[in-house]
Amino acid sequence: YDWCRRWRLKVNTTKSNIVDLRQCRVNRSEFDFKYVNLDLWIVKEYKYLGVILDDHLKFETCSKTLADSGGRALSAIISKFKAFKDMGYGTFTKMFQACVVPVLDYGSGVWGKVKANHAEIIQNKAYRYFLGVHNFTPVAAMQAEMGWLPSKYRQWLKMLLLWNRMVKMTDTRLTKQIFNQDYLSEKNNWTSSVKGILEQLEIEDVYDRKIECDIDICNKKMFALFENDCMEIINVKPKLRTFKMFKNDCIVPEYVKYGLNRYERSRLAKSRCGILQLRIETGRFVNLKVDDRICELCETGGIEDEFHFLCQCNLYNSYRDTLFVDIGKEYPDFNALDLK
Repeated sequence: YDWCRRWRLKVNTTKSNIVDLRQCRVNRSEFDFKYVNLDLWIVKEYKYLGVILDDHLKFETCSKTLADSGGRALSAIISKFKAFKDMGYGTFTKMFQACVVPVLDYGSGVWGKVKANHAEIIQNKAYRYFLGVHNFTPVAAMQAEMGWLPSKYRQWLKMLLLWNRMVKMTDTRLTKQIFNQDYLSEKNNWTSSVKGILEQLEIEDVYDRKIECDIDICNKKMFALFENDCMEIINVKPKLRTFKMFKNDCIVPEYVKYGLNRYERSRLAKSRCGILQLRIETGRFVNLKVDDRICELCETGGIEDEFHFLCQCNLYNSYRDTLFVDIGKEYPDFNALDLK
């Protein structure tokens, strides 16, 4: 109060609150905080420079709030895409990275160690819209088709960028002194989280030597980790029985990138991701055994899966004959395939 009076500053007590930062099992302070004769309220969380600080520094509320804002930004992009039909993958990706990602990842260099999936939910919504698939589509399949780095790895990159900034900072700065103390304690704190990231990227010496890391190399290593995790999930998902026959990486396929309108892209995506309305999929909704999910459109008695639909069902013979002739002209090796 004396300092503010000396410099003729006025404190807005309606916007000034107290947050008691503490461990989860420690009770909140019972002190009464005042400014002159006005009470200051003790609150559970407080927004500072766009980041919500809660009294246990868990940051889940911050992550959720930013994700809600990112969701509104994504909705604005989707409304633009509906107005300007058939915009491509490149445009959609750039708009998402420019308008949504900065909101989702705001301040994540500090709170990126939080295990929350709020940002991932928004990114999955973007996948579903662009591919034209529904909520029951396996996430791993959408990730492999779109080729975007998941939000977890983006947040890791933000933390590593902050690490680089801190190790370059001079020791006379208060921020660097706090960082050094955090580094020495190394117990369930920010630097221990960075150490865990660097160990997963197999560059632990960066932490031990307290030096900068190469962000480009880290980005490539993270994509390799993402691709490996994605393929492991795909290989054990029964619904992705067809998908894993031709997809073993997270490179964006041609049908996603070029030329198709949203309806055509949706049909291909549903077929590839195992959610096309075939008996192999719809039979699950009525608890039919796989062997009983027989095609009702032909007399072959085969299970109506993607292969049967594309290559065997008699109902589509006329379409198939014309299509296969055209394919055989452009790709002669196609005629050698056994499609029966």
